Amino acid sequence: MRRLSAILIITVTTLLLVAVSGIVAIQSYVQAQEEKGVNPLAAIFGEPKPDHSQKVGGDIISSLEFPADVTEDFVINTMHKMTHQKVKADQKWGAVEMTPENIEKIYKTLQNSDFVHKKDLFSIAERWRAGDFSKADSDHNFLWRLQGGNVGKAEGLMSEEEERLFIENNFRKDKQ
Repeated sequence: MRRLSAILIITVTTLLLVAVSGIVAIQSYVQAQEEKGVNPLAAIFGEPKPDHSQKVGGDIISSLEFPADVTEDFVINTMHKMTHQKVKADQKWGAVEMTPENIEKIYKTLQNSDFVHKKDLFSIAERWRAGDFSKADSDHNFLWRLQGGNVGKAEGLMSEEEERLFIENNFRKDKQ
């Protein structure tokens, strides 16, 4: 019985020493990573991928209605929000669904305008009207810069699946 007690005490002590050593090693690693300015969990598991398809804040519009006295700023803001359906950006505020009907409304408005940026805006609308969204990230950043953007620069295009989820989360689900 004494022998069993001694083995048990030695085993428990050894396990505690191993556990304490492991904790000290982890704390040292975390501290070293933090001193380097690295998120310790990201160093182990990789950076979490942002969800570009999540519901955005601000106005969510499925069908565009233009005021009679539409301004260039209104069109730029609307086109900017339309790109949110297509692009990866850390922050997005507002969304207008990128439908053929909404694109056509933008196109016709620009066609009959004398806006300062008409040439560039019309070029974007023509591409969208033809179903070409391959430069939507560049379009976003152009529109974003016109609005004085400093947060939420587009960093590429969403995949088809990400876009499908964006549409579902922002235009198809009940507005929550």
